[in-house]
Parts: sequence; structure tokens; C-alpha cells
Amino acid sequence: MKLVILDCDGTIVDSQNGIYEAMTQAFLGQGLASPTRAETLAVVGLSLHEAFEVLARDQDEEIRTALVRRYRTAFREFKRDPAHHEPLFAGISTVIESFIACEDFMLGIATGKSRSGVDRLFEREGYAEHFRTIQTADDYPFKKRIRP
Repeated sequence: MKLVILDCDGTIVDSQNGIYEAMTQAFLGQGLASPTRAETLAVVGLSLHEAFEVLARDQDEEIRTALVRRYRTAFREFKRDPAHHEPLFAGISTVIESFIACEDFMLGIATGKSRSGVDRLFEREGYAEHFRTIQTADDYPFKKRIRP
């Protein structure tokens, strides 16, 4: 038996638009110029605090904390919008279904996404019963950035 562990954002779902929009709203909410899309996507996978240490390095801790709060609010608002839909990457359903069909594999998730985000995805796609382990940002608050 082999365990296949997948990430969510950037592996199963294309969440880039929501991340970039929430980041833009966070910066604009503080009266700051927002980072470029490339700069934003370069910090995906870091904790929000680490991301803002990179993207708002010239700001003090109080501003970075406010950016984190505004990002979370903007992201929740974006998720509640009925028009919002994080699409699956092309072909990922076929890959997951192939693993489900093969008795030699178990599936797992390790992601920086919240448990509620994973639950929404699994409910939408019908995957919940097929993943044996689900490790989220709620279980492990952040991924450490490896710095040279």
C-alpha cells in the first residue's frame, strides 16, 4: 500500500485569482500599493505572517498584522460570493479517480488551506471518503520557508 499526498492550492485547485484579489484588497485597505501578481504568487505556501514579512518588509508589525486581518476578511468575502469558484486544474479529477480506483494507493492531503476550505472542496467534488488523512493549516499553522 502506498500513500499519495496532495496539496490543494496550486495542485488540485487553481486558487490564484482569489489569493491575488484578497492580497490586493489587503494592501489597498491599508492605503498601500499592492504587490504585483507575480510577487503575490511567489509567497503562496507561506503563512500569512511570513508572506507579509516579504511583501510588506518596509512596514511595521502593526501594519503587517492589519494586512493579515484584512486579507482574511477579503478572502472570506471572496469565498462567499456565489460567482466565485476555484476551478480544479484540468485533468486532476482523472488523476484522483485513478488513485481511488487502484487498491494499492491511499490518498492524503497536506495543505496550507483551512479545514473548512478543504471540506468545501471535498463536498463540492465528492472526495471526502477517499482521503485517509487530511492535514491542514488548522492542524499545522504554517509551512516554514527555507531561506538560503
